[in-house]
Amino acid sequence: MISREQRPLILGTAIILITIFISYRYYDRLDRGGYYPIDDEADEERRQQLDRIDRRTQQTQALLLNRDECIGVVKNETEFLAVDLLDEAKTGIPHIIHQSWKTRELPFKFEKWSASWRLNNMNWRWVLWTNEDNMALCQRHFPWFLKKYTSMKGEIYRADLARNMYLYIYGGMYADLDQESLRPIQPIFSKAKTDISRYFDRTSGDVATAKSVAYVGTMGEGGIHSIPNAWMASSPEHPIWLFPLIEANNRRSSAAPEEISGPIALLRSYERYEELMKKENGEDLVWQYLQDELGEDLKGMRRVRHASGVFRSQYIYPHAWTNSVPTCSVGNANFNTKSCHADLKVEERESYAVTYWSHSWSYDGGHRDDRVDFLKNKN
Repeated sequence: MISREQRPLILGTAIILITIFISYRYYDRLDRGGYYPIDDEADEERRQQLDRIDRRTQQTQALLLNRDECIGVVKNETEFLAVDLLDEAKTGIPHIIHQSWKTRELPFKFEKWSASWRLNNMNWRWVLWTNEDNMALCQRHFPWFLKKYTSMKGEIYRADLARNMYLYIYGGMYADLDQESLRPIQPIFSKAKTDISRYFDRTSGDVATAKSVAYVGTMGEGGIHSIPNAWMASSPEHPIWLFPLIEANNRRSSAAPEEISGPIALLRSYERYEELMKKENGEDLVWQYLQDELGEDLKGMRRVRHASGVFRSQYIYPHAWTNSVPTCSVGNANFNTKSCHADLKVEERESYAVTYWSHSWSYDGGHRDDRVDFLKNKN
């Protein structure tokens, strides 16, 4: 006979065992790198899976703002498995998905595409940062940048810059909300380290052996928008993410978002990092540049070997806004995600994501109401 005192313990143990079974089942899927597009109407089982993920990952942003507390939570999560920690050590990329929106209420299409990242990466933690969270992050970890950050003329500038902060402090992966996950992301980080010429358009440093790595993707055939900031991934404290903040800090605030905080700024920052890395003792020169720019504000560095890579366009950005495909363009009368996937041949080309380029922001730094209304539409 089970006593009343024993019932909570037995129930809790059963829940933990079921949770571990589910996690292992989906980690096995992730490890095989299968192709799991999200249908327009997810079946009930996937809805339930997403609910479980949401319950697990709805940690307060205040908790995440403190690294020590965040690590403590991870250690106590029964669904965060040893295989995840081993994989993070192997690839250098923490299993964290960062996304951002002005509030915690996402428009319908953004919620659906965000869900694709969570469903395809079941054991990854998911964090949705709001404008308020971004400000708190800057205040706590980047006080030297706070004056410039608060002086930006619109939230799009701050949102663009904040994603560099996420990756510098916590590492992991950032994805825009109009980007859909097509398959688990972990395999590309493992494969790329052993097959560099296949996966990368170019690299700086030795990606295969560096302990600290940072990745972006190339889009289209070159030009000033060829490295978007819609998707980025890295180890914590990789020095490359300080370059865009320094770039913004030194520029006038009246320029367009792409130039101050967006893809043009990211390209300039990457090229500056790349230029230093090509020189003898390039890794040391990167740190010296940051030291010269930031002085005493350069704190908490881990002087480990670092490198970066730019993924070929087929893997991260198979759809370029500079050469738009009608079925892949939000707002186009022919927009249809299934047709888009077929037109881009995403399965054959091993694409890991596709971006629909909603361009929901305006040049005054706010959001375009017509675009946001379309994103709310469930059709």
